[in-house]
Amino acid sequence: MNYDNYIDAPVFDMNGDKIGSISHLYYTVDEHMPEWATMCSGLFGVNKHFVPLWDSHETEDGVVIINVTEEMVKNTPSVED
Repeated sequence: MNYDNYIDAPVFDMNGDKIGSISHLYYTVDEHMPEWATMCSGLFGVNKHFVPLWDSHETEDGVVIINVTEEMVKNTPSVED
């Protein structure tokens, strides 16, 4: 799978709600697969949160579906660039 398509991809939560877009991927050392991503959300995409990518998948139209809810993401600390 080519994970380069994940960058700037829209992110939807497990309930089907759009919650942001992916800004950066964090890969495992041994498997070369992304396990985490930072996601831009909020007005103008100024909030960044870590989201898990295990059990996530990309749809044919380039949407990334993650296995958490928007509420779970909003309750995590935000990060700065």
